[in-house]
Amino acid sequence: MRECCKKYIERISEYLDGELENEICQEIDHHLEDCPECRECLNSLKKTIQLCKQSGYEKMPSDMQARLKSSLRDCFGSAQSETIGSKASKMSLFINRLGLDDK
Repeated sequence: MRECCKKYIERISEYLDGELENEICQEIDHHLEDCPECRECLNSLKKTIQLCKQSGYEKMPSDMQARLKSSLRDCFGSAQSETIGSKASKMSLFINRLGLDDK
């Protein structure tokens, strides 16, 4: 992921949830038009949300959990990286809420 993408990816959940001001949404929209990598992350997150809603409470197979974790980390960055701060916290919370944490 390019350095310039990080500020947009950090806000992508808020963007999808409609929690951002119009000006910020327009800035993200403009970036998404020019950045296929961020568009792919957005589409992947949308699909993940849709699948989670459809799946109900069935336990996800462990191989699928591993693939999902890997994809999320590819999109959001490694939780060990000091440069992503709140993004790592949001990703960890997201993984925890999906029941995909290693605990």
